[in-house]
Amino acid sequence: MAERLPTPDDLAWEDRVAEFELNALDRLRAHADKWRNGLIALTGVVATATAVTAPFVGTHLQDDPKIAMGVVALVAVLALGIGSAAAMRAAFGQPSSIDNTGTALRDWTEAEVKTSACWLRVAQVTTLIGFTALVIAAGIGFTQAEDPPTLVVVTPRTGPEVCGSATWAGDKLTVTAGDGTRHPFQTAALTKVDEATKC
Repeated sequence: MAERLPTPDDLAWEDRVAEFELNALDRLRAHADKWRNGLIALTGVVATATAVTAPFVGTHLQDDPKIAMGVVALVAVLALGIGSAAAMRAAFGQPSSIDNTGTALRDWTEAEVKTSACWLRVAQVTTLIGFTALVIAAGIGFTQAEDPPTLVVVTPRTGPEVCGSATWAGDKLTVTAGDGTRHPFQTAALTKVDEATKC
């Protein structure tokens, strides 16, 4: 059976395949560069959100949820930082010297395509980890948030003024001072109860 000769269409597609292989590294690095830019922008948003929500976290979360949220947020920042570095490595490569021959350049290009693709996958995985950690941190913040206790200054009929967080139970008022000492009062025994901004 006679061998089929390639048609002009076949030859055109062979040329396109060769061009595709030659430009593989440039395409991969362009994609990695866009990924890097997105990660840098996302990390900036995370930093801004952290600065804005820090006062809320400090006043509306107890110690255990606060620590858990801080740890998870730290994991998110580290993951996004690693992802940015990996995407940068994929986008820009690493300086190296090669022999001035076509074979050496082809071998280096093929190896660099594999290396850059690996670093880009690292960036994608760490981005996913960072996003997941951010969602978990936000979940902790929203589900564990509590209204801050009402601070009051109590003036009893006898004895010194007491300042602390107030807990009401019928006609009884318990004031918890900053050192943890609890002071129970009957409201009838008080001359004045004022809200306070700090003790």
